[in-house]
Amino acid sequence: MIGKLDRGHKEVAIVGAGIAGLIAAHSLDKQGFEVTLYEAQGRAGGLIDTKVTPFGIAERAAHSLLASPAVLRLFNELAVPLLPI
Repeated sequence: MIGKLDRGHKEVAIVGAGIAGLIAAHSLDKQGFEVTLYEAQGRAGGLIDTKVTPFGIAERAAHSLLASPAVLRLFNELAVPLLPI
């Protein structure tokens, strides 16, 4: 284990605004923590990205995921629609 979350101290910093950092920030925020999210790039999303090219759009990294019950609950909570392929 890297460390422990001190539940008595309600401030936390997360380094990286990729999908893992964003989900961690969301989860901790729901638990009442004051979250500061640090990202070195000019946008959130990490490896997930859409590039516009002269040939059309191109997706980078994950472009689909398994709609497990946990994923369905999270996306429903975030009001993000999941589209069938």
